Amino acid sequence: MKGYLKEIIISIVAILIMALAIIAYFKAVNEEQANSRIDVYTLVPPTATTLLAVNRPAVFSRMILNNPLLNKIFAREIPEIFLSVIRKNQQMTSIIFSFHPQGVLAYMQVGSKTAHTIANDILPEKFRPYSPQVQTENGINFYYYPDAENHFFGYYIHNGIWVGSYSRRLLERAALQQQKEEILLPEEIKRLRASFDTTAPLNIICKADELGIRNLSWVSADLFISEGAFCCYGSLPLTAVEALSIGDSLARRIEAKYPQLQLSFQTQTEDASINLTGCSPM
Repeated sequence: MKGYLKEIIISIVAILIMALAIIAYFKAVNEEQANSRIDVYTLVPPTATTLLAVNRPAVFSRMILNNPLLNKIFAREIPEIFLSVIRKNQQMTSIIFSFHPQGVLAYMQVGSKTAHTIANDILPEKFRPYSPQVQTENGINFYYYPDAENHFFGYYIHNGIWVGSYSRRLLERAALQQQKEEILLPEEIKRLRASFDTTAPLNIICKADELGIRNLSWVSADLFISEGAFCCYGSLPLTAVEALSIGDSLARRIEAKYPQLQLSFQTQTEDASINLTGCSPM
């Protein structure tokens, strides 16, 4: 009788454990689905000068960050802490960077497992032996690590979105916008976002005048690797550029900023636009 009772108890405990595991799984799935409905771009402050979407972090890490030439280019623009997060956390689905005069913001949708990995493994390893200072504003906890003299790296997690920056002002602004849930970016950026090829490893939006294009405010491009070359693809209205010289003009502008690149553009006119594909050997 005692043996029979023991088997019943063991069976009940096993069923309870299985039930809890199933509940935890569906809770995590629901959490991820809820987070995926949040538009990360609602967090981007309107002072952004460039937006970079890393759609496939694992590909970005393996094919771009592992290439010495390309790593040098991206490491010049993106703080190393963010590159470390990408290298050491292959579970993230995407990460967005916004570049501002005050600094860089990084945004990513995270589940509990990814959030735990970043908070308890990646950041403590980077900033040891220091523990983060915790400050609370409007119900959100901000965590700040000392990195250098009077220089702090901060982050927060709210409603499944992880946001990090070396600029406290940008970080708090992003949190405020997240709570208000309003996109403050220009309408042109919203339109260009819709034109992204999100299957490309990277998408970028930047100010047009940085590329010598005076009749537009913003331009976008998809960035990818093709046949051993680092490539970009974008489209511009014919009314805004000189079709015969735009490829050479863009190549000169980009190479002046990034001498490591040796870009060659191919152009194709289609209706009222010109499509450009530029590649540089790796």
